[in-house]
Amino acid sequence: MKNICHNFYRTIIFNASALMYHTGEFHYKLGKTGKQGNYQGGGLTGGYIFNLNRSLSLDFHAGAGYTYADYDEYALINDVRVHKGSKTKNYWGINQLGITLIWKLIK
Repeated sequence: MKNICHNFYRTIIFNASALMYHTGEFHYKLGKTGKQGNYQGGGLTGGYIFNLNRSLSLDFHAGAGYTYADYDEYALINDVRVHKGSKTKNYWGINQLGITLIWKLIK
């Protein structure tokens, strides 16, 4: 049992933290209301790589920082989108979280 734990911890590799920047557009509708606009922000990201075998690994990553969104709200009335107003939102917190399966083609 001691040998298994030693091998498990040895295969976890820490990825160095890095700065990130994100920007884009969004448009979504939930029921009879919707939002459409732009966002941008940045922060820090980092993660771990866990080697499953010689060819496969799992990458666990997360990012936290600031996101600013500028958007229009609308409502759907008689199948017509009606503009309700414009808003902005400032968000501090987790803005990226994921697990990626890595397949190494070249060893």
